[in-house]
Amino acid sequence: MKIKLYSATIAIALLLLAACGPSAEDKAKMDAWQKKQDSTEAAKKAANDAPPIAITWDDLQKMDPKEVSDASLNGTKKKIIIEGYLSMPSMLYTSGNSIRCHMYPRNGQTKGFYVNLEFQQGKTANHMESMPSKYTLADFKIHTANNEVVGQGSPVKITGELSRIDDEYATLYITKVEKTEPKAFDYAAAATQLTDANMGDMENKLVFVDAALEVPMFVYIEEDMTLNLLNAGLKGEVKANVLVGDGPNQISNLPEGWSPRDVKVHDNTGKVIKGKTRVYGTFAKSTIGDTKGYIHVERIGK
Repeated sequence: MKIKLYSATIAIALLLLAACGPSAEDKAKMDAWQKKQDSTEAAKKAANDAPPIAITWDDLQKMDPKEVSDASLNGTKKKIIIEGYLSMPSMLYTSGNSIRCHMYPRNGQTKGFYVNLEFQQGKTANHMESMPSKYTLADFKIHTANNEVVGQGSPVKITGELSRIDDEYATLYITKVEKTEPKAFDYAAAATQLTDANMGDMENKLVFVDAALEVPMFVYIEEDMTLNLLNAGLKGEVKANVLVGDGPNQISNLPEGWSPRDVKVHDNTGKVIKGKTRVYGTFAKSTIGDTKGYIHVERIGK
């Protein structure tokens, strides 16, 4: 072992340095840094202790994406309450015990700005049940704070922590789910008639056309079915995506070897319709083949 010996002069100098401590400038910098840290922690605690704020869909879309992202990264939780309608996504996302579904502002909506609802899997309050590998809409089950079971198209009030927002969607980590009553929506006042002239400006907008719904010769069926729109007054071909089911604004599933008499399209009252009707939905442009776009149908009939 090596032993270092210092002269008396050096030893005294070291003692004096230790006694003096940091300079006044260094101490001021340290105090300023500590004050900033304390302020940040106080702000974080205040934000995390604050009650959630009820917001509208317009409020949500106007939020600053960077502010939301920074708050999430810094651990400052932005807790909100928002109402909407549950929707099963076309592709199911799970990670560990997390599972995701969607929520839209209008009943039956499947296109346009939405909220990713991040749930924990389970059958207890405020959880979403796990899904089998081959699932249907009947398997989509969410347990509310009162342990009521809700699913596709159910109106709910969601409390959660906002972690992301952009032009297409927001992401919300769920803390509470409450069942609510459906809200009336005036489609006639809110929708714009789709024409060849305005089609380029209608991406993700609510539109309507008056047309007959026809099942094409070759049809692919999942949770929805793509139908032809006949006599819609459009030069460009536009199709309609209609949810499969026996409820209002849906088309009943087709049996193998189906014929035209098996086609049952239900209007907003549940009545089976034939011929021309009014079709409301969110428009999405297409770049595939001759199809100009798709109306993701929310309401059938005036």
